[in-house]
Amino acid sequence: PQRPFEILAGVRRRHLGADPRLALGHHRVAEPNHVHPLFEHRLRKPRRELVRDLAVIGTLQLAALGYGLHTLYVARPVALAYEPGRFRIVIAHDVPLDQLDQARPEYRHLPLTGPWILGTRPTRPEERLESLEKSLKGVDIGQRPERWRPYADSRAEVLATARPVELLLQRFPDRRQDLLDRLAALKLDATRARFLPIVARGDWVALLDERGDIAGYAPFDGF
Repeated sequence: PQRPFEILAGVRRRHLGADPRLALGHHRVAEPNHVHPLFEHRLRKPRRELVRDLAVIGTLQLAALGYGLHTLYVARPVALAYEPGRFRIVIAHDVPLDQLDQARPEYRHLPLTGPWILGTRPTRPEERLESLEKSLKGVDIGQRPERWRPYADSRAEVLATARPVELLLQRFPDRRQDLLDRLAALKLDATRARFLPIVARGDWVALLDERGDIAGYAPFDGF
């Protein structure tokens, strides 16, 4: 099963297509079944041709596997970053690698074992025009390494912009029980829990406890 961040990032649907076997290079051109006919006709083929055919099939399998692993590598979620009034799932492909040296030392190498939970530094007055230009080019605040900071540094702003979960309960009355069950499973008080929307694949919100820490996620449109 996929982990929560993989679902939020839409790794399979966005980058690998409908068939998850592509992630491991299991495309039809590289299936082991293509080897069987060679052995069935091995007595009719010279040994040199058989070796050549096996080498071609092996090369195709390795190339497909390499492509699949590379796709998983660049499509992996590396951060859930707070932006004013929302969170954003950041995948490796979204991060300008040539700007990693502008990040804090602890954030200069993208994680391989799971995404960071990040805060972001507010925009300085002298950065507003440049920040707008980057956003228009598709590089939002959460994708900019120079803006990353520990989540704890943004917790006060998170709490200030988060909204009561009661708003979701009112907005989606037909799914009220589903949300209440999620809150109970996360040990969150429905009268005190808050949420922020997530820019992700599909509709998701982050469910926050009273301290502003992320307790879990729910598939609701929070915008």
